[in-house]
Amino acid sequence: CTGPSSMLAKGGCNKCKHAKRSDSGKQPLCLYATGKPKDVCRDNNLTRYYATASSNEMLVAEFECDECSEECLSCSGYGTSVKRHKCTCAHYLTKTVSNNDYCTMKCKMDSFMVRPRSGSTIGECERCDELCDLSMGCTGRSSTNCTRCAKAGISKGDKLTCLERCPDDHPFIAEDKICHVTDPTAYALKKRIYIIIISVLCAAVLIAFIAGITINCVKYKKRYQRELEMNLPSIPEYEQTDPSMRPNMTRLCIITSENLEKTQQSLGQGAFGTVFLGYWWPKGKDEGEKLAVAIKVVHDGSGTAHQEMLQEAGIMACMRHEHLLRLVGVCLSDGMQIVTPMRPLGSLKNYLKKYRQKLGARDLLLYCYQIASYIEIWLREMY
Repeated sequence: CTGPSSMLAKGGCNKCKHAKRSDSGKQPLCLYATGKPKDVCRDNNLTRYYATASSNEMLVAEFECDECSEECLSCSGYGTSVKRHKCTCAHYLTKTVSNNDYCTMKCKMDSFMVRPRSGSTIGECERCDELCDLSMGCTGRSSTNCTRCAKAGISKGDKLTCLERCPDDHPFIAEDKICHVTDPTAYALKKRIYIIIISVLCAAVLIAFIAGITINCVKYKKRYQRELEMNLPSIPEYEQTDPSMRPNMTRLCIITSENLEKTQQSLGQGAFGTVFLGYWWPKGKDEGEKLAVAIKVVHDGSGTAHQEMLQEAGIMACMRHEHLLRLVGVCLSDGMQIVTPMRPLGSLKNYLKKYRQKLGARDLLLYCYQIASYIEIWLREMY
């Protein structure tokens, strides 16, 4: 030695006859055996230690005391077996059918609790039956107490009985290790086929139902159109105007060329000239309010044509009819120009040509009535 210390270090022993194996980072402690060498741990009051042969004879000559597993209060070797390692349990004792009992900190998944730990009394567990799936646990020692079977089993209601293999009357086994009378794979396939067939039939019925409703709606619409054509509307009455009423030229609005702008977009041809798209500023261009209008320009520049157009404008100014386009005013600059409101749907003639395939007798009769009701009044005023 190099000093009075019992540590295997400088200032202590150079080599121990016996030693206590220390934790990592610490030097071993040399021990003295008063009796048999194998009792060195007990002689030094190391109750949770066991004697084992030296792992390094250069430092320890005979035995080392190593600490027992934490599941043990005392032991004769490192491990938790009661029989092999003489482990005295500190927390729970787990019993097995093969009498290979061992100590644990608590009841593991492959066992069930028989008695809980209470005070100084250790708890007791018992290992599940070998036919049980040990990773799923159990509730008792019998093969009927398994949560899931390891090899095979028969389920009757809530009761599961684990077996070594499937019996002859239940020859088919599923993924969950349950034996069945019929093949579960074939049954699942047949069930899937039934579901597909039922789904297709339901879809076909739904499509047929929708198709039936659509066909009925189309038939109803056609029948409704035929009934409208067969039951034409009655011609409404209109108020007669006074035959003695003469055009009032003072009601004409004279529009200056500064407040009127004619574009090159033609809207159609009239009896006296061409109709163009234009814009009118009622309060002048400085005010910013602009209205879209239709401007009818007279082709014939003779005084007679101008006089006739002016007379027509006067009649339009004094007449009020629900089917007559109201007169905005007259512009006398650059020839005779009659200004009327711009209709976004265009002229009736073009509309009739465009939609002649969709217009029925009822629509045409109403158009005829509306046109004739105004023309009658207009002719009366003109002649």
